[in-house]
Amino acid sequence: MNQLRHKLTLLLLVCIATIGGLLAGCATRSPEQPKRVDVSKLPRHLKAFLPSDAPLTRGELLKLVRPGDLPQLHELFKHLPLKQRGSINLVLGYIGDRTSIDLLTNALTREFPGSKFDDDEVATVSQMLNSLGHLSAQYPEAYDFLHKGVEEDFWPKRRQWTAEEENDVIDVKLARSSLQNLGHSGRVEVPQLLEELKGRDAAFLYSRSSYMVDSAFNCEMVQKYGRQVFITRDHGELFHTWIQGDYGKAWHEWGIYMLSTHGTGKQPGK
Repeated sequence: MNQLRHKLTLLLLVCIATIGGLLAGCATRSPEQPKRVDVSKLPRHLKAFLPSDAPLTRGELLKLVRPGDLPQLHELFKHLPLKQRGSINLVLGYIGDRTSIDLLTNALTREFPGSKFDDDEVATVSQMLNSLGHLSAQYPEAYDFLHKGVEEDFWPKRRQWTAEEENDVIDVKLARSSLQNLGHSGRVEVPQLLEELKGRDAAFLYSRSSYMVDSAFNCEMVQKYGRQVFITRDHGELFHTWIQGDYGKAWHEWGIYMLSTHGTGKQPGK
């Protein structure tokens, strides 16, 4: 009887230790590894979307895409580890549909519950906001997601992953990026939204003013030259030309003034 009691006690201790280890691992686990992709079954031209020491640019990748490729790219997106989805993300903003929007918003919010992202993973999901910006030109649901994402309190209710930085820092970064990428939609309501945001409090303006300027710039460039503008034209040259015109100059000077006055619009001592 004593031997049986001893064995049961040992078994119970082992179980407790195992469960404790599992719980500790769950608290800070890395993103779960999706199913392995059978690369041999991929069409040759789609293998360019797999990890590479010399990744292609967005323009180069778009030239490879053929009609009917989108469902395969969706499957590849779902089955690749997060860090390896960058190339697919680059083209989804230009060729994507509502399924693409679901995949992108899911990765940003619910796909990795309890995971702790490293810097590369945070950069990967943040770049998905850029694709949503481009998709916003055609799909109101993508625009609505980014519009709501401008407010940092949107993210804690939906983002189920963490990172090395504090949660409030991550939420502010995602809010800024949402604001910046709204402009890539080229939608007519963006300039009006940006003008309305100028009425926000000093803390908001100090934190967001440069991203508002970027959004205004992005929007006007897309409206003037189309969605391909940042593929075919140099971003720096476009911005330099933009701030020479009345609209761009006004935004540029406003952004500098907001930063210099910490968002108050008032010089110290006045």
